[in-house]
Amino acid sequence: MLCGQVGYTWMQASAIMNCADVSHALGRTAVANERAREAVRLSQQVGDRQMTLYALALLARFAVAEGRADRAGLLWGAVEAEEGRGPVGTWDQDREEHAAPVLAHAGPEFEAARAKGRGLALDEAVGVALSID
Repeated sequence: MLCGQVGYTWMQASAIMNCADVSHALGRTAVANERAREAVRLSQQVGDRQMTLYALALLARFAVAEGRADRAGLLWGAVEAEEGRGPVGTWDQDREEHAAPVLAHAGPEFEAARAKGRGLALDEAVGVALSID
């Protein structure tokens, strides 16, 4: 990707996140998850806390859509934990858009994992997001 070639990693992460979202909408879940994990990695690499949260939320949405309530809950709990550490740019303006599809499927398995996710530091959440399970 050209953004990566010129060292504009932030824009590369943003473009890859958009690719992940479109891939998921097209039913290409494996590609979507792979791209979203790449966006998490790049966002963390450039130290962009806000974009890292957006990418984690995207992975949580993908997980809940795939019936993986435990993974969705863990990732969403980590997002909530990071929100609690202080303001995250424009995240508050977009939060509900990301929260609604994830929280709509909350159940006991999701809530147990969500509680666990709230105990994760952002770096730990990134580690979870980058793992393939």
